[in-house]
Amino acid sequence: MGRPRTFDEEAILDRAMLLFWRKGYEATTMNDLVDELGLGRGSIYAAFGDKHRLFLLALGRYLGRQDELLASSFDDRSPALPQLRRLFERLLQTDSFCSGSGCFSVNSIAELLPNDQEVAELARRSLRKAEETFAAQLDRARLSGELAPTISPAEAA
Repeated sequence: MGRPRTFDEEAILDRAMLLFWRKGYEATTMNDLVDELGLGRGSIYAAFGDKHRLFLLALGRYLGRQDELLASSFDDRSPALPQLRRLFERLLQTDSFCSGSGCFSVNSIAELLPNDQEVAELARRSLRKAEETFAAQLDRARLSGELAPTISPAEAA
């Protein structure tokens, strides 16, 4: 029986996410992870699996936060287009958080697709959710007269 974990898995995932975000998947070595996370290789493997699995968990965490941001950014009482603008400002703020490294999901897609199907599926799910959310908000804008009726919310999203 192994020892109980004495570290905060959520905090470790956050640190791994930031490391992968800064360096990219391929450039991040297990030694980098050991140094950044302050855990031994055995602890990393036991808690998170191999480097790829840890990367998927970190990317999933990032995308989950993006999904939460989308879900919490809109209400039915305020004008739709200003809400969309505020969301884009918040997304840009989030992506500037990591020393100008850009968007973690876009960077991951550019680096690992088309060969990594697990990253592709995470990205597809997240992009589909974002598109649906944007389409719903744009449809609300069209119905309220904020958006020209000739603009298709689905296409614009």
